[in-house]
Amino acid sequence: MAQTKIFAAVALTHSGSTITLTTDQLEDIIAHALVSTANASSSSVFSVLPGKFSSWLLDSACCNHMTPYPSFFSHTSSAHHAPTIHTANGSTMLVRSIGTISTSKLSISNVFHVPKLSYNLLSMGQLAELGYHIILDYFGCVVQDPRMGQELGTGRRIGRLFEISSLRLPTTGVSAATSSSPSLSLWHSRLGHASSSRVQQLLSRGLLGPVSKDNFDCVSYQLGKQPALPFHNSESMSTGIFDLIHYNV
Repeated sequence: MAQTKIFAAVALTHSGSTITLTTDQLEDIIAHALVSTANASSSSVFSVLPGKFSSWLLDSACCNHMTPYPSFFSHTSSAHHAPTIHTANGSTMLVRSIGTISTSKLSISNVFHVPKLSYNLLSMGQLAELGYHIILDYFGCVVQDPRMGQELGTGRRIGRLFEISSLRLPTTGVSAATSSSPSLSLWHSRLGHASSSRVQQLLSRGLLGPVSKDNFDCVSYQLGKQPALPFHNSESMSTGIFDLIHYNV
C-alpha cells in the first residue's frame, strides 16, 4: 500500500510560483536555519572581543588559570609535575611553565603557560578553591573576597562569555585565609563572654566557620562568675543631712 505524503506548507518562490513542502522538508529547513543562527551568534561574540592577547575569559571547565603568552609572566618556574591539558575536541596541550602574572590590570599567581592555547582563561574553580565569590549577572561579573569584604575584580558580559577587565588577587593566597580567621578569644567576646565549653560546642557544629585556636584568659569572664558578698547592716545612725553618705569605689 503506498504511503500518502502529507504536505505541511506552501512556499512562494522568487518567480512568483508556489511549491508545496512535506513535513520532512520543512523540518530540514528549520534545522538548517537554527544551526546557521547559532553559528552566526557564536561568530559575532568572538568578533567583538578586543583581541586574544588582551582578553581574559572566565571558564568554569578550566582546571587552572592559563595563557599562551609568555610576555605576561613576571616570574616562572618549571612545570615538571603539571598535568596535561585535554581540550573539548579530544586533543592535548602541554604546560611549558608555571608562573605569576603582574600587569596593570591583572595580578594572579599559579598560572599555566600553554603555548598552543588560543585564549587567556581564568579558572572559576581555582578562584572558588581560594574562597573567593564569583557573581555573574546580565551586565557582567564580580570577584569578591568575603573574608576581607573586598572587591578583587570586575568584568563585562559579552554574549554568553564573561571577560575580566581587572583582577588583583592577594599574593598570600591560601595563607591569607588562615591569618584572617577569627580566634577563639574573639568569638568568646562576640558571644558575650560565653564559656569555653559553649564556644567549643558551636565550633564543633561548624557554626563559627574557620577559627584559629589560641589560649585566652578572660579576666572579665572570671570576675563575672565570682559570687558577690552581701552588704552588712549598718549600725550608724544619722541625725542630719550628709551625716551618712553611700558611695561605690
